[in-house]
Amino acid sequence: QPMKERVDVATLLRGVCGQTRSRLTSKERFPVVTTPDPLPPFLFDPHLLKCIHRHAISNACKYGENGGEVLTTVHFDPTYGMLTMTVQNRPGERHSEILKLGRSASEIVFAEGKTLHGCSSKGGRTVGTPIHGGSIMRKCAKCIGGDCSIDFRQDRTTFTLQCPVIPFEVALKAQTTFDVKRFQLPENTWGIGIDDSKIQRKLLERLFNMAGVRSDRISVLGKDANEIRGFTDFVMGFVEHHPDDFFLLIVDENLDVEEPTGHSTVSGSLCIQAIRHLLLPEDERRMLALVRSANDSSHDNAVYNSRAHGCLPKKPLKKDGLMELLAPLWEKRYSRMGPDSERRASFSSNASLAESDTQVNASELMDTINDIDDLIARGDILEDRWKLIWEKLFTLKGDILSIGNTKTSSCAVETISSMRGPSLPDSFLEKW
Repeated sequence: QPMKERVDVATLLRGVCGQTRSRLTSKERFPVVTTPDPLPPFLFDPHLLKCIHRHAISNACKYGENGGEVLTTVHFDPTYGMLTMTVQNRPGERHSEILKLGRSASEIVFAEGKTLHGCSSKGGRTVGTPIHGGSIMRKCAKCIGGDCSIDFRQDRTTFTLQCPVIPFEVALKAQTTFDVKRFQLPENTWGIGIDDSKIQRKLLERLFNMAGVRSDRISVLGKDANEIRGFTDFVMGFVEHHPDDFFLLIVDENLDVEEPTGHSTVSGSLCIQAIRHLLLPEDERRMLALVRSANDSSHDNAVYNSRAHGCLPKKPLKKDGLMELLAPLWEKRYSRMGPDSERRASFSSNASLAESDTQVNASELMDTINDIDDLIARGDILEDRWKLIWEKLFTLKGDILSIGNTKTSSCAVETISSMRGPSLPDSFLEKW
């Protein structure tokens, strides 16, 4: 099932292009052209679209003209609610062999378990190179209600994806009866958060401020083992002692705990699950609990949603973007609370908070980077420290995501994600 969220399609696709190695800049070799420009944000599954586009770009680089331009175009037709994405490249060395296959070439590309080969033979066997990921692309396209095709011409190859899309604002209006721009949290809302990263704790305070929670009603924990181990008891006691108030809970998923006995990780979503089960029903109803994580897979998000009331991405958010995520979750949970005047109040002076305050400077990452360097530099076997190194890498990934979507940060995140696994990758030191 697709996991839909607010997606800036152009930014997403340019991020995919920026991860492709090239002697030219991504804008020169991998232009992305949209109609209209800019595109509206859509309610969409970004991971499926990213998978399709990544395979299309990869194939264009492998089998198209060496070093040639790979053009991505995106057209949105609001009348029919259709998005059309094309990836076009000039012919590669063996393009003539593909043309000899005629119409069957495009069918073979998307057939599961088959590869696209040329027509020439050597020693009784067919010679050629396979087009990778065709069946995966088609499965992803079907999952979002669309389909894909490929057209081989004498002077170019064009991959096309067509799928239905809904602009985010349209979807929001259909799901709710309120204007997101007018949405405001009740004045008697507390903001409680936890993260083991100093950078992320600072960002959590700013997110609460942007959401309209007063500074004197914000508590962000996670600076040591005691605050992490005692988080469940802290929240339960706090909620019970404020019976007339509401609570916005934002919890990091992976909370690293350093203790004299060793290192361990506490799951934030399991903390939320425990809190919700232990509180009295009338107390639990006054809380909106969200998981904030650098994990972005559909499976991970499904797990978080089963334990909490929703999840937030660990990336820079401007005020409008935050409210577009938060408002539907709050309104869905409290739609039966009563008239608007009972649950909404005007923003305080926090509304003037600079949007740039939610972004992280790269220099702030050095503490975590130095920690990883120290772990690598120890004299004992590196494999024995992999679990701890990976947890530090995961923290670094979350902090990098908070910098914003740049070519450098996207490549770093992709590299860290590629090292995920139970054992030390052979190429770890090279990648690090």
